[in-house]
Amino acid sequence: AFEDGGEMSSRDAALQDAGARLEQTVDAVLGKLRDAGADTARYGADLSGLGGKLKAATGEQVHHVVAGLLDRTREMTERNRAVERSLAASNAEIADLRDRIAIVSNEALTDALTGLRNRKAFDEALVANSVQAAGDGEPLALLMLDIDRFKKFNDRYGHLLGDEVIRLVGTCLTD
Repeated sequence: AFEDGGEMSSRDAALQDAGARLEQTVDAVLGKLRDAGADTARYGADLSGLGGKLKAATGEQVHHVVAGLLDRTREMTERNRAVERSLAASNAEIADLRDRIAIVSNEALTDALTGLRNRKAFDEALVANSVQAAGDGEPLALLMLDIDRFKKFNDRYGHLLGDEVIRLVGTCLTD
């Protein structure tokens, strides 16, 4: 997970950060769901208690019991709304993290210079296509190219121009 002698790459750091944030968000959601479950259990107990009082209530007592039922119902409704808002915010955070992870994963499979798929992507595609071709009973072709005497070109004209040649070759192959 480390490049260049042990330092974490920005891609690795971004993935690690996204993973940590995702874990925190999921933990927060689970905590909110546990709290909501406990609130619901308390609400159910309150309703049972007030229901028992309602059976035994007379006259003015009925009014107080019903008022208590309404108060507890309003409280529970507001708690549920708060949980819904929190879950919606968590859902948005998770969607954002998924997008970030997809971007970083794509970057991990893309050569920064050419924008083409890199060796890791090649290895993954080769395995996937080999398995598919074998499963389908179809042949698989592989084309490999080399830019002849490229090191000499780089030494003579410099790496900046060499990079442009690599980009041009990549663009031609893509097109």
